[in-house]
Amino acid sequence: MKPFAARNPAYWMFAFMLIWLVGRAGLPAWAYVSVGGKAPGFTLMDLEGGAQSLAGLRGKIVVLTFWATWCPSCVAQMPHTQKLSNDFKDEGVVVLGINSQQPRVAARFMLEKGYTLRTLTDRYGKVAGMYGVAFIPYLVVIDREGKLYRTFVGAGRQAEIRAAVAKLLEKKPCASTAKAKSAAEACEILQFDSPPVRVAGRILVPMRGVLEWLGATVKWNAPTRAVTAEKGPRRLSLRVGSRNARINGKSLMLDVPPQIMKSRVYAPLRFVSESLGMTVAYKPEDGGILLESASKCGFVRVPR
Repeated sequence: MKPFAARNPAYWMFAFMLIWLVGRAGLPAWAYVSVGGKAPGFTLMDLEGGAQSLAGLRGKIVVLTFWATWCPSCVAQMPHTQKLSNDFKDEGVVVLGINSQQPRVAARFMLEKGYTLRTLTDRYGKVAGMYGVAFIPYLVVIDREGKLYRTFVGAGRQAEIRAAVAKLLEKKPCASTAKAKSAAEACEILQFDSPPVRVAGRILVPMRGVLEWLGATVKWNAPTRAVTAEKGPRRLSLRVGSRNARINGKSLMLDVPPQIMKSRVYAPLRFVSESLGMTVAYKPEDGGILLESASKCGFVRVPR
């Protein structure tokens, strides 16, 4: 028989509310944000141990979704939140999950379901308290200037959320944002022993070079011509000439298979980078592709 807590969702709702109340304790009245006001700053760790601050995302549109694995509405909302992130990630929109459970619980859920949405850990509900979260799922949209634009409580509001993000994208960035450094100026320029190539509309790069820069452990099996990369809880497997790839055992199809060129194994840059937790954005104005995580950013110049 499962323990009472494991089979009773009401227990977890009570536990969340208790954590939320503790998180709010000691906060002055002005600390609770309202629409149009400055979004409370924070720094939280993600499920892989990287730090992310809200201040570090200034100039981007930020979507925060507070959720938990024991919340049925949150679980139902997650595919839509993942799609929101996928659809807008190349347009200066960053979607982050915020979870108050133990990191291993949230990480196991994300891996089992195949979600790649970056999730931050608010273990004692302090950030949830700062944003006045009383029920979950609870989603907030923050504009480029760091002001709270909209809040959404409950599931089933996908159309409204997407409309709010689209509305902000229509507004031109303020002058301070427009003067920001280009990706090529702000990040490390990645140079490989063989240059990137364009194949069928995809950018391929020497696989070992980019994987090692990402901090992954790389293994090459010559007889099977297979590459395996591991970084934290993520495991990526690719085979030369095969469009079938595996991420943590889940099979996915590639548009362009890995291939050997110039005595190097080349693989799609976006797929490899996103598989290991990086955010990837094409920057045509800078002539390349930007790779970002909480701890590093790199820029790959690509052939036109």
